[in-house]
Amino acid sequence: MKGLSVLKKRNGFAGIYVHFPYCIHKCSYCDFFSIGIGKSVVTNQTELFEAYKSEIRLRIEENLDFSDYSIDSIYFGGGTPSLAETKLLGSFLSFLYKNFKIMSDAEISIEANPENVDREFLNDIHLLGFNRINVGIQSFQEGILKYLDRYYDSQKYSHILSLLENSPFDRTGIDLIYGIPGQTLDLFYQDVDTALKSNIEHLSIYGLTVEENTPYQKLLTQKKILPPNEEMQKQVLLELPKKLESSGFFQYEVSNYSKKGGQSIHNLKYWTLEHYIGIGPGAHGYTKKGRYSNEKSIPKYFQKQFQNVYEPFQAEDISLTLFRIFLPIEIESFLNIIPEKKSAIKSKLYEWEKQGHCSLNEEIFCWNPKSVLFLDDFIFQLACL
Repeated sequence: MKGLSVLKKRNGFAGIYVHFPYCIHKCSYCDFFSIGIGKSVVTNQTELFEAYKSEIRLRIEENLDFSDYSIDSIYFGGGTPSLAETKLLGSFLSFLYKNFKIMSDAEISIEANPENVDREFLNDIHLLGFNRINVGIQSFQEGILKYLDRYYDSQKYSHILSLLENSPFDRTGIDLIYGIPGQTLDLFYQDVDTALKSNIEHLSIYGLTVEENTPYQKLLTQKKILPPNEEMQKQVLLELPKKLESSGFFQYEVSNYSKKGGQSIHNLKYWTLEHYIGIGPGAHGYTKKGRYSNEKSIPKYFQKQFQNVYEPFQAEDISLTLFRIFLPIEIESFLNIIPEKKSAIKSKLYEWEKQGHCSLNEEIFCWNPKSVLFLDDFIFQLACL
């Protein structure tokens, strides 16, 4: 952690999240709202992007303060937004620029999957203004991907890192998953080493989890499939930060690592309670009015049935998000948001400092890396104060 910038509460900045709800194949473990359509073309994209514009207009009407914000991140997630038509992506970006104060150096990200990334796509979206891309690889091992019920194209997977390295993008990242039944530590670290041989600047590395109402959960309940390998996950949580640090990557959140300066500006908003407008079916947003979540229904979204009920900010929101971060944090700037909880939270942090779980010096808080094994329990304790 030495030499890393201290994270402080920022004011005056906001982001925009756009949810593209289609993918080639819906993975069995995934609980994000998406519809698998195979390799067929998404036929109603124009209607979808027009609905996006309608929701943007509504969110601006409901949150007039957004005209005062500097927008420093736009994030297209899903689903698989790399399936979207580039001309529609470009037109929609222009629409956003006309309706918000978007900073000249704003981070504009798009998620992609290996099967629909090629040189032409990378060049086209870069020309549109995208400056960051994150590819959901999950593993380079065919057998592991099949266990995850994930679409696999051997040619695409074998060339994806080379494509990224030779693309016009300076900011690139990938996702990996560990703790998959049948995945040994050696196989997982082979995936990590493959990633480290490239010039990517960001790694999102998630432990496999069982999410409610997913096919994976149902198969697990029926004892037709094995659960995540929790012992392996514990070992990775302890070993991985040091391994990646030796390659120039530091852990800035439980599951996210980057080279210095390569953190996702947009994802940091979620953990530091910065405001963002979320649009699309199943999308979430967080504004001064509170949190909202659109219904997971494409037909209702096309009928412009956007969520207009906002859930007010709760004090425990800070505990549930901020303390996932593994950077040094100027804790006072965040706790001042919840003065009624400030004393109790600081008292608990000082208690944990004495036990060696964290440090709290001159109002700068930072977790001990080994505390990651107990993080869920620590966060729950803070949220209950």
